[in-house]
Amino acid sequence: MQLSPWAIVALSATSYGLILRSIVSPEPSPLKLRATIRGLSATHSIVTTILALYVLRHANWSSPKELRHERPARISKPESQNAIEKPSSATYLDDTYNPLIADHSSLANTITSFETGYLIYDTSALLYSSYLQNSRRSIPRTPLYLAKDSPVFLAHHLALISALAYLQTYIAARREKGIWVIIAFLLMNASNPLLHARWFVRRKTGRADNRLDAAFAVVFALCRVGMIRWVLRRYGEYHGLSAWGAYKRLRVPCKTGVAALVGFNGLWWVLLVAKITERGFGKRQKI
Repeated sequence: MQLSPWAIVALSATSYGLILRSIVSPEPSPLKLRATIRGLSATHSIVTTILALYVLRHANWSSPKELRHERPARISKPESQNAIEKPSSATYLDDTYNPLIADHSSLANTITSFETGYLIYDTSALLYSSYLQNSRRSIPRTPLYLAKDSPVFLAHHLALISALAYLQTYIAARREKGIWVIIAFLLMNASNPLLHARWFVRRKTGRADNRLDAAFAVVFALCRVGMIRWVLRRYGEYHGLSAWGAYKRLRVPCKTGVAALVGFNGLWWVLLVAKITERGFGKRQKI
């Protein structure tokens, strides 16, 4: 019997919570708790990257050429019921037979449910860490503490939880679309181990390692911006278009979402590089 996506979400969140509880003491220091949370995050990123690569490696990327076709976008309602609709010059791409959009995979669905549960756990764990770090001052104000300390993290996690939880409703109804695109985007997690490695090195040595910083900046760009281009290129190949040509033919909600992903990750990358440069690239300085 296959578990529902919501059961997998609950099991994932609960399992990670129990793992964290088994590693740290009942009254952990905020620093010890943060270190453990980061260690679990790096491990989770490695696991999901391996799983995503596995399912993408075995995905069906092609379908019979004769099934590829387009249809015109909807136009305004004709004046009479018998009027013949003329094709509009603004057409959208028909993905009815596009495996990148139309294919289904139980394993891929399970991975997205697993990721959703992890994000719920991770957000809860860091809220608890922020609560301890602020000397247990106020439970209702804890989200504000975390938002002040890590605004990008909180916004990023809440957005992902909302998007993936929304996806679970479609999976439960067996109406999911674009599962391979979503799995490909999960490969953005591949940059997280280096993110956490930088934190551990700074904690151990009291200094930033510019080589590690540079490696993280490169991997971040490849995983979080390059992956978007890779998906668009794959999508465009089916329709005989370039990545940019495919983007221009996306429906407005998809086009807006892709632009937001590129903008958000691009801005994050620029801020990261600016911070590394400000510290003084090429030498190690006390932080």
